[in-house]
Amino acid sequence: MTIIDTDLISSSGLSIDCDVIVDIPPSYLVEGNEVKAVLRGVISPEDITGDKEFKFLGCLEISAKISCDKCLKEVLWSLSTEIREMFSNENPESWAVADNKIDFIEVLRANICALLPMKILCNDTCLGLCPICGKNLNKDSCGCEKPLDSRFAALSSFFKEEV
Repeated sequence: MTIIDTDLISSSGLSIDCDVIVDIPPSYLVEGNEVKAVLRGVISPEDITGDKEFKFLGCLEISAKISCDKCLKEVLWSLSTEIREMFSNENPESWAVADNKIDFIEVLRANICALLPMKILCNDTCLGLCPICGKNLNKDSCGCEKPLDSRFAALSSFFKEEV
């Protein structure tokens, strides 16, 4: 139940408990572009400015299969967080209520995209892939000679020992 009819929300609020699959931009994900999300909370009416607004307080639990940024190993990423959102047609800083309906999919998508980490690692000591042969350095060393960074080539002669 990701679309809520505002007429169903009583003065004491409406409890929400739903499991959904949310499509997000696929750049992070291993399998398609789906994130599993569990949303639990209460949406209640607020009469702050004389206009009908709705406040949602709840918990968002998300999980997705994401690849490690260094070695490309599949990592199961999950997070649980509290979310607070406002819904109103009058307040430009809140989510819109269209035709007396509140759609949680865009709210979930925005929260998930904001929570996805910029860098995912399979573990803190991940060595990544060899830039020469592509071997996973976490499993085995490859023996490839690492190329000298061309930006520091001029310094290489500075450190050579004189005979």
